[in-house]
Amino acid sequence: MQLEAGLQERLINELDVAGNNLPLLAFTLEQLWYKQKNGLLIYRAYDEIGGVEESLGNHAENVYLLLSEPDRDRARRVFVQLIQPGEGTQDTRRLATRADVGEENWDLVTRLASQEARLVVTDRNLVSGEETVEIVHEALIGGWERLKKWMDVE
Repeated sequence: MQLEAGLQERLINELDVAGNNLPLLAFTLEQLWYKQKNGLLIYRAYDEIGGVEESLGNHAENVYLLLSEPDRDRARRVFVQLIQPGEGTQDTRRLATRADVGEENWDLVTRLASQEARLVVTDRNLVSGEETVEIVHEALIGGWERLKKWMDVE
């Protein structure tokens, strides 16, 4: 795999701006991988996905737009539950249990955790055995415009 001339420097510079977010870099590179041209990662594709800072938010919006209307409403409720509003500070992700998000929403949670979507991560509490879910990365909170609007309303 090769990168178009100058793309490596741009990735590094934008990573510095975004903070120490190596998971975001990995996500961005994976998105670029899907758009490669003959083994070359190119600027045009990088711009299409929104670069390091916007790639996750753009991906989230694309996943959201593929949901049915009822599932979009459920997604809003689930995502809002997965955020701890900051009081004078930034909002942060919050671990929620299957019971917190509701049994009726767990099928949607599993779709949002799928390899295609990867917007949330599910796990199991080793002590209680409860299934849990959280947003995949803090950057999604600030990087997905729709989610920021939902939180502003809450």
